[in-house]
Amino acid sequence: MDYPLVSVVTVTYNLIKAGRKDNIRQCIESVNNQSYNYIEHLVIDGASSDGTLELLAPYVQSGAIKCYSSPDTGIYEAMNKGAALARGKYIAFLNSDDFYLNSYGIESCVKALENSNADLSYSPVLILNESLPAQSYLYHPKLSNILCRMSICHQSMVCRLDLLKKLGMFRTDLKISADFDFALKSILSGARPVYVKTPLAAFRTGGISNCNPQICLNENTEVIHDNYQSLISLNQEQCIKILSTRVLPFALWIKLWSSKINIPAKIFFCLYFLYMRIKSVRRRLICLHSRKGQRRFSLFGINLLKE
Repeated sequence: MDYPLVSVVTVTYNLIKAGRKDNIRQCIESVNNQSYNYIEHLVIDGASSDGTLELLAPYVQSGAIKCYSSPDTGIYEAMNKGAALARGKYIAFLNSDDFYLNSYGIESCVKALENSNADLSYSPVLILNESLPAQSYLYHPKLSNILCRMSICHQSMVCRLDLLKKLGMFRTDLKISADFDFALKSILSGARPVYVKTPLAAFRTGGISNCNPQICLNENTEVIHDNYQSLISLNQEQCIKILSTRVLPFALWIKLWSSKINIPAKIFFCLYFLYMRIKSVRRRLICLHSRKGQRRFSLFGINLLKE
């Protein structure tokens, strides 16, 4: 087996001022401790002025990271800079306050990608709430939801670098939802995903997407509209409904079936769509109701038994 290079990109900016000194150390060490030896860790800094570069200097000197610092307009421009500098066959993005959960995570992803000839992998991720530890939980992504909302944390994704470049990298006009845009574009373009059951990363809550729900909703609505506008005309209300119900309009499903989505994904999404449609109308078709001694059975809206 060949051992393809994996580029891990971490974006930083004024970490000391943000109180993330310990977090970035944990992040870098979790990459450095991976059992997979063919990794380059690129840190893309946004011209920090609070001593962040001095904090990172020992890791640069030891060869654990390569650090590049210059002004940028936001996280997605910085991620694009990292992708432009990356030399790996595969690329992963790990935020400065997140970390890999175990030493064999990247190795598991590479094996799955190589063995299945897939374009991207996705894995469970630990949602870490340090202020309320009881609310931390292991999130299991559902690929079936990606057509309706961002159901995969980008920290748990490893994808082919050429796929990212082919799809035009991350949109820099979005502040929160460019990773959703990329994931949706990938599936719609026919990219082959593979699920890796080993949890890959820990994602700390409290970031921009958690603190700005309205911006997140607006951008997710825009992503839904922009990615489907070539297939079907959707207004803002319809886009919001897709996000909230996780059900696509039937006309859109027909269009998707004839698009570039690969056949296994088509079958999977079609079955899931049928399940959601049946679930949404079953109460109107068949109803068995029992409450306070009263029983009722309805079929297609007609009461057949009522006691």
